[in-house]
Amino acid sequence: MVQRYQLTIFWDARERPTRTYAEDVLQLMKALGAIDPSRMTEWYPAEGGPNRAQLDVDRIEADLLAGEHDWRHGSTSYRAFTARYSNAQPAGKEVTIEILCGINQPSVNVWFPNRLDVFFFGPQARAGYDDAGLIPKWLDVAIAIFEPRWGAVGPKGMVDQDWEDFAGGRPQVGWMVYLSKPYGPTPSVPPPARAAPMRGGMLFVAIDDWFDPSSQAHAAARQQLIASLDAANMRPLAVAIVDG
Repeated sequence: MVQRYQLTIFWDARERPTRTYAEDVLQLMKALGAIDPSRMTEWYPAEGGPNRAQLDVDRIEADLLAGEHDWRHGSTSYRAFTARYSNAQPAGKEVTIEILCGINQPSVNVWFPNRLDVFFFGPQARAGYDDAGLIPKWLDVAIAIFEPRWGAVGPKGMVDQDWEDFAGGRPQVGWMVYLSKPYGPTPSVPPPARAAPMRGGMLFVAIDDWFDPSSQAHAAARQQLIASLDAANMRPLAVAIVDG
């Protein structure tokens, strides 16, 4: 049974200062705390346990700069900044935020997106979340702040499991998938899947209950949703493919 879930949003290369990203992260923490004050009011650096130093924009910006990564792909040089935060509660109640941001060079052949991940435990874990209705609310505030190309929710690792598709930037469908407005008009989706407007785009949900990939019914609902989106050409590549 699945215990840990993952909410992830992705956005393309964007000119945005690290300080602005630090402000975005702090805004997200406050927004999540307003939705769930019992678990998400206090946040700390993920490493080293609770650090009672107040998390403000200066501290988050310093964390991002300390997490700088540089790499090269083909003739393009990339730079990103990373940070991880936790609500420092016991397993089951623990929620972790990870961000990789600052990529401002367009991707060629392989997609290198900016991304935000929120990891959390579902009802199969002791003291995990049991209200599936909270998850779209978290996704909604993340989309409002970061304005992503697309996003997905599912069991941990599901979003990244199809490497070939992911490397091309093709939206991955888990339990839920958010597609921004440029992906086009909403196709009809077969029950139990449903579609709902979200921040100018659309949220597609394979099932309303917590998604369990070991369930044949849940897996079938996900595959039906994928087929409907593919038939409407709503999962195109996000990266330019250049030979040579």
